[in-house]
Amino acid sequence: MPHFIIDCSESILSSHKENVINEQIHSSAYLTGLFDENDIKVRIPIEKNICSFSEN
Repeated sequence: MPHFIIDCSESILSSHKENVINEQIHSSAYLTGLFDENDIKVRIPIEKNICSFSEN
């Protein structure tokens, strides 16, 4: 199952709708003919859900 995880800055998301980006990536992946449409997963991680750890 192909997963496409898009890494982009907040400025990209402020000028382009997330769902439009996801739809374009999904469409491009499907049009390659390599994947079944229902198997393609595309997402843009929300920064607040990304954890980072720093050493003290």
